[in-house]
This record gives sequence, C-alpha cells and structure tokens, in this order.
Amino acid sequence: MEYRNRILVVDDDDVLRKYLETVLSEQYEVFSAASGQAALDLLADMSRLDLILLDIEMPGMRGYELHERIKDLTVCHEVPVIYLTGLTHPDEEIKGLGLGAADFVTKPCAKDVLLARVESRLRSAKRLDMKKLSALPEMLTDTELNVLQRAALSMTNEEIAEHMGYTYGYVKFVVSQCMQKLGISNRRDVKLFLPE
Repeated sequence: MEYRNRILVVDDDDVLRKYLETVLSEQYEVFSAASGQAALDLLADMSRLDLILLDIEMPGMRGYELHERIKDLTVCHEVPVIYLTGLTHPDEEIKGLGLGAADFVTKPCAKDVLLARVESRLRSAKRLDMKKLSALPEMLTDTELNVLQRAALSMTNEEIAEHMGYTYGYVKFVVSQCMQKLGISNRRDVKLFLPE
C-alpha cells in the first residue's frame, strides 16, 4: 500500500470544506471537521497526522483557540498548521504565526497555489525528520534506522510492514528494540529524543 500523508481540514464552510476534500484527496488521505470541537473529537481517535489546514473564523471555537488546544496532543506534535482564512489584516497573520503556524493562506486561494504550499510544508517536515534521524547513534542497524525513519514520518507499524515488505510482528519487534536502545518508552519520543 502506498504511503499517503494525512491532512485534517477544519472549516465551517461546507462548500469550501468539500472542495478541499476533493482537491486534496487526489494525493492525500483527507479528514475534515466543521468545527473546533468536531476536530478535537476526530483527533482523539487518530494515531497519525501530517498537516492541518485550519480556518480562523468559526462558530464556537476560533481557529486560534483550537490551535492552542491541540499543541499538547501527541498526534499533533510537530504537525504543521496552515491557516486558511478570509481574514486579511496583518495582525491576524502575525497572531497565527506567533502561535506556531507554518503558513498563512488567504482564501479564496488558487488550487495550484494551495497544493504547492501543502506539498512544501510536508517536504519541510520530512526533511526535518530525516535530518534529525541522521544524528541517531551508530548503534542502530540499517534496518532499525529505516524502520525509525518511517516511524518518524508517523507511519504505523502496519504501514511500515506493508511499505517495507516485513511482517507486522517483525516491525513491532524492531521498533521495540530501537526504543530500548534509545532508552525511550513511546515511539513518538523518537522525534523528542533527537536534537533540534
């Protein structure tokens, strides 16, 4: 099975949300929510996520508040957030970037521009993961390093097994061995273990 990045779209505009789902699903696995609370409910059941497209003006919970609330969620650790909004005042962009947003896109946005920005953010996140992984101790074998590279991209053990042609049990064993060698207790700690 081909690895597909997972993107969460959070926007209360039904027409725009459906359009984004259609456009993005050609290349990515797309999830969507119409509100901040719906996004939180969805994130509670997710084990992997690669990028969030987030509207700012939504009823109940603004995008800024949702961004603050998801920062501590394990699934959202180091996941780039792109604000997609109709707000054009520079103060809004400054606030979003101050919260740690990777990008700020004013809507309506041309399809090609949006796809280019999404791909750019996903590539940047991947380069960061690979750079960090290159600093791992030499005590890891090539197989362990290859498995951890995929784990750092938030692939599940099942996805790693399918991608690499291994059994699920073998991948689980390799991940466990790596974590033991690195002295960490959670596979997501691979990213935290490595220097910035």
